Amino acid sequence: MLGFKSFETAEKTFAGIEAMHMLRKKQVEL
Repeated sequence: MLGFKSFETAEKTFAGIEAMHMLRKKQVEL
């Protein structure tokens, strides 16, 4: 159960990083 919890957190963190990269790409395009 602990491993699953950490995996869920890692997934959320990865999603946050992906969102930041997308925002940076849009800023560069502008």
